[in-house]
Amino acid sequence: MAITSVKGKSCTFTIGTTAYTAWVTSLELSAEKASETVSTWGEDVAYAGTPSYEGTVQFLFDPRSTALGAAMETAFSTSTTITISLAQGTATRSLTSYLVTSYSESMPADGLVTGEAGLTGSALWTTTYST
Repeated sequence: MAITSVKGKSCTFTIGTTAYTAWVTSLELSAEKASETVSTWGEDVAYAGTPSYEGTVQFLFDPRSTALGAAMETAFSTSTTITISLAQGTATRSLTSYLVTSYSESMPADGLVTGEAGLTGSALWTTTYST
């Protein structure tokens, strides 16, 4: 069956040194910042921890034209970090050095594969602008 249209935002997944094209259909991120309380002679002192970011990305890809699925499985099993880049007008927003904490695929009859990956990292977005 021919693929006639794709609903999603075109993006690039970079795993290792290889870039793969896909279409993001959903991307959710949340931030947490733990604090630690240390008892001292006088009062307890709270120290802010390092923020951590966790999320989920759902995306579509064509297994006939890209090896993204196998690359995501390898990134998950070997703890290889990934980068996700989304072009938005004159800007590119990127999530860099994220670990894949879970990965699943579903294969409907339309020829595309739906992938879903759990992510964790230490920085939210970086944005670069082209002139």
